Amino acid sequence: MKKTLHKPVFYQTGYRNGVKGVLTKAFCKFLKAGEQDVIYDTQMPKTLKFPPPGTALGSRGMSHYGIMISDLPAPHHFMANMILIGYSGWKAWDDDSLLQSNAKNTISIGHGTAITTHDPLLVIDRMRSNLREDGSLLHFSDEYELRCEYPKFYLKSHVGSFKTDLELTSTDVISWAGSSEMYRHFSLMCTYQGLIEFEGQLTSVNGLCTFEYGTGYLPYMDLKRPLPKAFKLPANFFTYHVINLSATQQLLFCVVGAYEDQSASVVAELREVKEGAKRFGKRVTFEVLEFRDNKEINPRSGEQMSLPQKFRWTIEGTSDGTIYIDCQVDSSWLYAAMGYIAGYTWTSNMPDHTEGRGYFEYSDRRD
Repeated sequence: MKKTLHKPVFYQTGYRNGVKGVLTKAFCKFLKAGEQDVIYDTQMPKTLKFPPPGTALGSRGMSHYGIMISDLPAPHHFMANMILIGYSGWKAWDDDSLLQSNAKNTISIGHGTAITTHDPLLVIDRMRSNLREDGSLLHFSDEYELRCEYPKFYLKSHVGSFKTDLELTSTDVISWAGSSEMYRHFSLMCTYQGLIEFEGQLTSVNGLCTFEYGTGYLPYMDLKRPLPKAFKLPANFFTYHVINLSATQQLLFCVVGAYEDQSASVVAELREVKEGAKRFGKRVTFEVLEFRDNKEINPRSGEQMSLPQKFRWTIEGTSDGTIYIDCQVDSSWLYAAMGYIAGYTWTSNMPDHTEGRGYFEYSDRRD
């Protein structure tokens, strides 16, 4: 039988089977990773300084910061800000070819929009960065700076002919992806305003976005080199989506797949500025309907990855019945170490929300 170029992608809430399914469920409980019917935390961090302290088991072994904007004016469409400090040990997230002086000192920043012409991935050694211990400043050379002065966050960047100057304000609507002694990861719904400049053309922007912060620690993160691929945690598929429904409403979707076809976490969340965050529906399905003809090749490592062209979200058990969101990628892909980032258009049978734009991160390292 002829081997297909692309492995099918189908993940659904609670879809697990066999021994690998049991291990996947145990893995989720161990990390207290949220699921559609399991919520471990809904509160703001008890420590108001930002970021919150590291995990209970030790100092931050790996940290992630992110600012995700899904619906910028054309031709930008979306903005990626994917900061990874250290290695996670997850197959889906690690690019071992980027290693700097050691694993903890390796920093990658995926940054750009749909019309980015510069290399979207900045890789830098922590020793050449200014990262304040209290988390209030992350300064990466003269190209990228993030200041965290909760409830405000300030982003300035200058890469090639691309510049940003943005101010974010937290609405204190929060979603937790994980809240355990080993792993803490949350998303703040924020408003933003500021300027984007590309090749001398200024664009004033404002709207809804997300600010992400995650930190984790397990003993292997103290090693000088990343875990070999054979020993990494079996989470080898990941995708994360942001859709703004209105000036005050936002949808988040997240899928983590393990052992190739086991659904570790498949979650949909509806967020509203005044009403907060709540799960959207009871069962969520993510399915890729059509792939790009050829796999994308990472110019640094030579790694090949299948990327979607069309995909669908199916959300069952909402107050409006079963909701379908059909999506089509319409932008270039930006490599961001943990995978790729792109933008898409979508159509849906949701009452009052029939079309729009989305942002997503995608990593399929099941090969």
